[in-house]
Amino acid sequence: ATASERDEVPLAMGVDEAGMPVPHWPLQKQVHDVVTSAVIEAFLVSLILVSFLCVAVETDRSAVDLEPLFAVSLLSGVILALYTVELICKLYIFRREYFRSGWNWLDL
Repeated sequence: ATASERDEVPLAMGVDEAGMPVPHWPLQKQVHDVVTSAVIEAFLVSLILVSFLCVAVETDRSAVDLEPLFAVSLLSGVILALYTVELICKLYIFRREYFRSGWNWLDL
């Protein structure tokens, strides 16, 4: 076998489409399936957009010396908590492999 063939790991061997390992332990596998599902990914993208809007509102209000709105501050805190849960779940699933993806470094 060539070097490139040895480096390729088929999906049946525990690697997902993004090249990240799929855990073998039942609880890790369940968390993996939830966190990497298309629904959760879409939800997290929508959180990014909502977070952007929160930052825009907070910036506009601070530009005219107004206090941030309580609802916006609360929403920002909830979004931060959800991102923290996602980070903890991904660290639980992927362990050291989490840091091999440049996209994950953006989450930190």
